This record gives sequence, structure tokens and C-alpha cells, in this order.
Amino acid sequence: MSKGKRYDGEPKLNMKKVIATIFVLVVLIMIIVLVLRVPKIDISKGKNVANSYIAVYTNDKWGVINSKGEIVVDAKYDNMIIIPDPTKDIFICQENVDVENETYTSFAINEKGEKLYSSYEQIEAMQNVDENGIVFYDTNVLKVEKDGKYGLINFNGKELISPQYDSIVPLQKVSKSFVTEKDGKKGLVDNAGSVIIENQYEAILPLTNKYEDGYIVKSEDDKYGLINYNKKEVLECKYSQIMNICGSDMYVVKEGEDIKLVTADRKTKLLNTFTEAISIDNSNLIIKENNKYGVMSSEGDMVIPRRI
Repeated sequence: MSKGKRYDGEPKLNMKKVIATIFVLVVLIMIIVLVLRVPKIDISKGKNVANSYIAVYTNDKWGVINSKGEIVVDAKYDNMIIIPDPTKDIFICQENVDVENETYTSFAINEKGEKLYSSYEQIEAMQNVDENGIVFYDTNVLKVEKDGKYGLINFNGKELISPQYDSIVPLQKVSKSFVTEKDGKKGLVDNAGSVIIENQYEAILPLTNKYEDGYIVKSEDDKYGLINYNKKEVLECKYSQIMNICGSDMYVVKEGEDIKLVTADRKTKLLNTFTEAISIDNSNLIIKENNKYGVMSSEGDMVIPRRI
């Protein structure tokens, strides 16, 4: 049998191209094998997107829908339904509102329409407002009333503070902080139910809008002190004023006619070296005098002279 032969007009094989083609085919085969070996992912078993709830107003009534647009609570309530945490089916409703006498009935229901925490006479969300005037709700606790006294529960119904106070209100512009009143004296608790300040003061005021910075307390003789969120008295009640600024464990206070920069260990750093401080940044103060601003160190040196 004779061997075949290439016709003279047929081009010769380019061995480099042949090798390159074989290499590409091998790579493709390897990719296909790897793809076949990868386990298939069943996206139906993935995590569900969290549902959320929204209060809606229709036909002069309030109800609730979920994020899918489904009706959860029929629109039948005259007053807006409060949803403290949009991810939880806990809805605060009000009925029998008497504006003149400032009375109403407040209760909680879930998406099944079941009443929650029924052992209490009233259930209320803890409404606050931030430094920009935007309303927000504490997403951990609810205020409850029983026999004319107030306490706190969490969203699971666990009693954090038994109803024992004459009132409980959020400390304005500060989260996780609630001013209590008992026998005419003010104290403070947090949203875990811990008593931060006992009921022995005339007033509790925010130092800043951060609870970590502590709280200003006012005594019966109109003197001011400072207690931090770890329940420690930082500054004793002897000052005529504590300014609403702090930084690096330093505070600006007024004692009599003297304006001071004092430390958390109660040492005076500066005395009457400025008339007004705007903020404390590390070891420096931004000060203001005659509408001119400057920067002074905590040692009294002018870092930046007062300017317009």
C-alpha cells in the first residue's frame, strides 16, 4: 500500500500554531473539568432578606404593611402606629385619646393582632430626638406602667426595671439613657436596666450627645457635678456651671466667677485664661473672645492667635 502524499499546492503545517492550538484545547478541557467539579449552589437555601414594617395612613386610619407591600395590620386606628424597631413585629397603638386631659390608652400588638405584654396597663415606645431634631426610638426597651408606676421591659417582654418610678423619660439627644423620677428626685438608668445615677438630684442633663461622655447632675443647692456612664463621680457637685464640652478627660467649668479647665482627677489646668471655650481637641481648646476665635493649649500657650 502506497503512502499518501501532500499535494504540491497544499501549504506546509505550521508546527507552532499546531502546538498553540493543542495547548488552548488542553486549557479549555481543564476549565470544563473544574467547572463540573464545583458543587452547585442552591440559591433557594440562601439567607432570607430581613422583613421590615412600615406604618401607613389610608382612609383617615392607620395600619401597618411589610416590605413586600402586604397588609399586616388593617388600617383601623385613629392615631399613628409607632414601630420602634422596623425589623420586629411590635407595634405600639393608642386609643381613647383625650387631648384636653392628656390621657390615652397605649398597648402593643404583633402582626397577628395579638396583644403583647398584657400584664401591664400601658406600653409605650421610648421616643427621643437627636441633635438635628430627628425623632428616633430606642430599639431595645419599652416603657411600661402598672399601678401608676413606670418601669422598663425589653422587646422579649423581660422586665429590666420593675414599675417603681413616678416617671421615666429619655434624656434628650442622648441614646440609651433614661431619666427617672422618684419622690421628686431625679436619677438615670440605661437601656440594659442598670441604675447609673441614684435618685438624689434636682436634674440630670447631658454633657454632650454621647452617653460615653457622662452626665451633668444638679444638686439641691444649684451646684453641678459630673457622673460618667460607669457610675463614677468625675466632678463633685460644687460648680456653678459645667460647659457642654469635653475631651482628653478635661472639662470646662465655672466655679463662682472663675472659669477653669479641670481634669478628671480634679486638677485645675487653666484658670481665667479664656472667657469662652467652643471645643476641646486633644490637648488644645478652641476659644472665643470678642467674636474672635483662637486655639490655646491646655498649658495656656496660644497655638493660634485669636482671629475673626
